[in-house]
Formats: sequence, structure tokens, C-alpha cells
Amino acid sequence: MGEPVCLNTECDSDQFVLYPGDGHEPTPDGNEIESDETTRAAVGVVLQCPWGEEAISGRLPLGRDPEFSPVASRLDAFENISRRHAELSIDGRAVRLQDFQSMNGTFVNGQRIEPFVVVPLSDGDEIRLGKDVRLRLRVSG
Repeated sequence: MGEPVCLNTECDSDQFVLYPGDGHEPTPDGNEIESDETTRAAVGVVLQCPWGEEAISGRLPLGRDPEFSPVASRLDAFENISRRHAELSIDGRAVRLQDFQSMNGTFVNGQRIEPFVVVPLSDGDEIRLGKDVRLRLRVSG
């Protein structure tokens, strides 16, 4: 098995770690399973934003707090976005969204999601933060 490669610059667990290489993938109990090319295929996740596209790997915190979110400077102009609004995460082939009890809400395809409930997303889903910021999820692979 190859060396682990962190998909997130702040890796502190195996949650967002890839094991490149030889077709054997680790399981949580440390055993290895044979995987096929489909399972190992990279998933490309892009968030279409008002300011352009953001490629996502691991997780993307969304909010106006620069200590929390790498896109805070892009969201700072939107006062109805909370400082720690929500987070997108990728785990294997699954893309998920979680609202962090934001004041003005997080919406998926027009439906407000409950705070702290992890919601699965699909290619083409529209994400709205507060009332002004509309994002579109694009998944390939």
C-alpha cells in the first residue's frame, strides 16, 4: 500500500485520507480489500460560485470568519452569511453538507436544512447560503 495522502491540509484522522496505489484499500479494522478501478476512481467536486469555481477535496468550511473558511474573503460582503455558516465535505464518493445553526439558514434545492443534520448532495444540487449566495454542485468521476 502507498503512503497516505491527505486530501485536507488539516488532516488529523483517516477520514479524508487516500491510500494511493496498488488496488488494495484499507478498511477501518486495518484489513485490506481488493478494489476495482471504479471504486478507486477520483471524484472531482467543483462548487460553482458567484465569484467562479472552487474545487473541493476533503472539506470546505463556508462562512465569513477567515479563521474558519478559506473562502471567507469572498463571502465577507454578504452580511446574511454567518461567520461559521456551513461545511461541505467529501468522504469517498459521497458529498455532504451540514449547516452550523446559521442565522439565515442553508438551503438545498430550495429546502432549508436542519442545523447539524448532515445532508447528502448530488450533482447539480443548488446550495443557498442565507438569501443571497447561490452555489451549484458539480460532481464528476
